[in-house]
Amino acid sequence: LKHLPVSSFNKKSSSLVTSVYYDSENLDLYHERLKRDEGSQVIRMRTYNEPPASTVFVERKVHHESWITEKSAKSRFPIKEKKLLKYLRGELKMDDKLNKLKSNNTISEKEYESTLQLATEIQNSVLTRKLQPTMTSRYERTAFQL
Repeated sequence: LKHLPVSSFNKKSSSLVTSVYYDSENLDLYHERLKRDEGSQVIRMRTYNEPPASTVFVERKVHHESWITEKSAKSRFPIKEKKLLKYLRGELKMDDKLNKLKSNNTISEKEYESTLQLATEIQNSVLTRKLQPTMTSRYERTAFQL
């Protein structure tokens, strides 16, 4: 597979990915992840393509040891960029937005519950652990087709 053709997804050969990683002043999340502590997590805000992005993905990656039945997992949910700061400050709960999506049959009851739990847990982590933007990563992602 020496020369794979570039995929032309959405008529673009690549997309800009920007991630803002959150951590405490002492870089607790970073150190927990380096030690590979069970349940260590990475919290980041991610956008795709050129800024300003109207949608931000709030993501959490959780590490699980190989002897545990759960695999390491990434979970995320979208939020409008203009509402992100209020969410991170604890001034905005996701209940209303998710209830609206559920009532419009855009998401199922199961999706509602899991997304609400995720949004609440990330918000609580940001507030209780005093997480703040710590590092930004930006790169061009190119997809290839087989």
